[in-house]
Amino acid sequence: MKRTKKIYIFMLGIIFGFGATFLGFYYVYSNNLNGETSMLIGTNDMIKDIKTRLSQINIGYDKDKSYKNNVDINSNENYERFKEIWDILDDKYYYQEDLDYDKMMESAIKSFVEATGDPYSVYLPEDQNKSFQEGLEGSQDFEGIGAVVSKRQDGVLIEEVIQGAPAFNSGMKPMDIILEINGEPTKDLSLSEAVENIRGPKGTEVNLRILRTIDGDREFIDLEVIRDEVNVPSVRGDIKTENGYDVGYIKISIFGEDTEKALKEVIKNFENSNIDGIVVDLRGNGGGFLPMAVSIASYFLPEGETVVKTKYKDLPSEDYTSYGYMDLQNLPVVVLVDELSASASEIIAAALREGIGAKLVGNKTFGKGSIQTLNDFDDNSSLKYTIGAWYTPSGKTVDKEGLEPDYEIDLDVELYQEENTDTQLQKALDVLKEMIGN
Repeated sequence: MKRTKKIYIFMLGIIFGFGATFLGFYYVYSNNLNGETSMLIGTNDMIKDIKTRLSQINIGYDKDKSYKNNVDINSNENYERFKEIWDILDDKYYYQEDLDYDKMMESAIKSFVEATGDPYSVYLPEDQNKSFQEGLEGSQDFEGIGAVVSKRQDGVLIEEVIQGAPAFNSGMKPMDIILEINGEPTKDLSLSEAVENIRGPKGTEVNLRILRTIDGDREFIDLEVIRDEVNVPSVRGDIKTENGYDVGYIKISIFGEDTEKALKEVIKNFENSNIDGIVVDLRGNGGGFLPMAVSIASYFLPEGETVVKTKYKDLPSEDYTSYGYMDLQNLPVVVLVDELSASASEIIAAALREGIGAKLVGNKTFGKGSIQTLNDFDDNSSLKYTIGAWYTPSGKTVDKEGLEPDYEIDLDVELYQEENTDTQLQKALDVLKEMIGN
């Protein structure tokens, strides 16, 4: 299995069932393990295949290299317990017809990577890798229901409903909790499993049991949603007039491949208005490509201003600076954040606060300060793994700490559901008004 390394570096907070994702837009990966290797017959072949795959997962693997803790990846002794268990199952397990060796192989490799304890390093089989990389492309068409979701202990929370999408047309509202999908409880499902069950071909039906809480009263609602093609751009924007001021509102959902192009379209629509200030909404944005975050920050920061500092294990440390595109410079800026704003979103928020005095409004951010990259294999699987860490322009880390907002305010769920009033956005507009007045 040949190993190739992608040259781009990305950061993504959406992983391991935590974060927000678009149903009918993208999701991180499925927990279903589909085998990539042919069925193994004997334990010697199995050991050989396991060793080949694991050696290729060791980035920069060298057969003559001495590894940490004196681990010799070529030594069969390191696989003896694995081989013993394999032999026992192969010889004595009663339900022989249920032994899926391909699936077991994928599970072994996946567990090997998971044992690092790093929630952002993961082995992705072909189908999971394809879905993961599709999500990083940004705007594109998918078939689903058109909602933004996150995982909660009691189910799947609807963060946002895309206007005109099937979820919207069925009456689904933000802050609804999906308790069941086609009769299956969501409580014990990972986010990726829930997304996989909700997505499906255009014209097919998915049955959702919803919990909606209004004024403390709990209401259970059964919805039949017909899936359709959904397009969700990575950037959306409009102009909001508040107290005589024209405010440019920019919602960025992910820092994907098309995000800068989409931002340019939004800025173009602002050209005929005399914008007094900008609100950048990064709520629910789990991250994306590091270079894209730097490019987006360059529309606000002067040329040469530090956007982010990075440190790596095998690469030189590097400070990324603004290209100084000027389009949105010299305007007061407020950034909306929440507990799902992660990684590249936190880079933008920190850079704008430290660089131009932008104010953060909302909730404390997620706190992801590590950097990942992908190594693709020739069977279309890949390894996503951590290669470094990033720091704010002043040298601070957000990892496991997050960014504290300048103005902390929760979203009033009931007011949002009943009157479509976004209390966090309203606070951001109020803060921006004060900044404009000064």
